[in-house]
Amino acid sequence: MRTIAIKRKKLIDEIKRSQNEELLDELYLFIQRENQLEEVYQLSDEQKNAISIARKQIADGKFYKLSEKTDKIK
Repeated sequence: MRTIAIKRKKLIDEIKRSQNEELLDELYLFIQRENQLEEVYQLSDEQKNAISIARKQIADGKFYKLSEKTDKIK
């Protein structure tokens, strides 16, 4: 059994044995919040490529400071 599966089983076993309603409420809220925060964003290949290009431009010094861009707009 994988580590995460073992941890999940142990946690479920402990939850089943618990009679502490307040603890169960808090645990439920905690897990619910964590699951909502774990939304994973999947980038398309085009987005990944754009990020790679931007990182290379920054590394090569090919970028403008905000003040330089503001002056060009005026």
